[in-house]
Amino acid sequence: MYFYLSAWRCWEVRKERPGGVLRFMALGGRCGTQILAAQFLRMVAVVHLAFRASLAADIPNAHVWHGFRHVWERRVAGFETPHRFGSFQNAISNESLYLEFTPGVNGDFAFPAAYFADVRAGATAHGKIAFTLEDAIIAENNTARVRHTEPAPVGTTLLSGVSILMKCLTPGVCNSNAVWPTALTVSLDAGAPGGGFVLFELARGYTPSHGGGKPLSARMQYNVTLEYVTLPEAKGVTPIRVEQKGDLHTAPARRSASVDAPAGVLGLTGFGFNLLETGGHKDLGRYLEGLDFSLGDWRYTSGHHNFSWAAGVWAPSATTADSNLLSWLDVTVVHAAGAEAAATQMLNGTVCMDDRAFPYVFRCHAHGLPQQFSTVIPLKYA
Repeated sequence: MYFYLSAWRCWEVRKERPGGVLRFMALGGRCGTQILAAQFLRMVAVVHLAFRASLAADIPNAHVWHGFRHVWERRVAGFETPHRFGSFQNAISNESLYLEFTPGVNGDFAFPAAYFADVRAGATAHGKIAFTLEDAIIAENNTARVRHTEPAPVGTTLLSGVSILMKCLTPGVCNSNAVWPTALTVSLDAGAPGGGFVLFELARGYTPSHGGGKPLSARMQYNVTLEYVTLPEAKGVTPIRVEQKGDLHTAPARRSASVDAPAGVLGLTGFGFNLLETGGHKDLGRYLEGLDFSLGDWRYTSGHHNFSWAAGVWAPSATTADSNLLSWLDVTVVHAAGAEAAATQMLNGTVCMDDRAFPYVFRCHAHGLPQQFSTVIPLKYA
């Protein structure tokens, strides 16, 4: 046995084995302290990396759109003010929320809301489908309808929102860049789930009172964009449709529902409504005060996805003829092991338009609001 003293006062104790092979036995002095410190730092680094990896796994990486609620807020002598359905946007894109809500010609303000979930969902990819449609009124029944279909996007997808930008076309009668709607359908996957097609339909017509004397726009153009998110790691889907029958004079009540499915991501693939002939009125077009097609309060527990939902449109009884209606949401759970909601959120924006028909009746600045038809809000994870 022998000792070796280095210039750094490190000593090693080694024992010779037959054939001159050395076997390490012990370390001491400064060298031992340095090596022990290095071993400790390596251990801390490994623990830190493991902690960061586990923390990253818990950080949400996607905003999954859960629908919208848009309601006009102006009151005249205590009465609600419905409007034609104009340009509309409620969509998540590029980590921001895009909102737009416009009336016909009369001024109003609103605080349009989007519902969404912050989700830990593994890999995601975003895409969009855009198209332009034009209609023309059929004089015999004062109606018009546009319809668009195309193959569904490749992969497992959920809606991230919708934009419908409207414009009245000339030549021909132009009342405003808005319509009296009778039906709306938005679907990323109509037909068989995973093998269906994109479907967009919008129908319009006159109201029973013929708009109170306002002319019906002869031709309209619709620039439509459907935003969506793809989940490449999906292992399957469980789709359901929740629907509500009601009347136009009653805002849709919020209801509870549950989907039996494995762990995954809850989202929407479509929504819509149809106004039905009521009280003998052949003209189905109506003014609207609000639209609500949304999910909320999503929780997953042992094979059950629980959530609240609302689906419908409404208008005040004092100024709008009643109509029965059917409204729905197409809800889908995308199966993805380890995916879950970190939080659910609801976020509002502000829109306001001065009255163009009676300029001095309603001004946005009198209510402390900016005149703007749209707004963009950067999103943060809760």
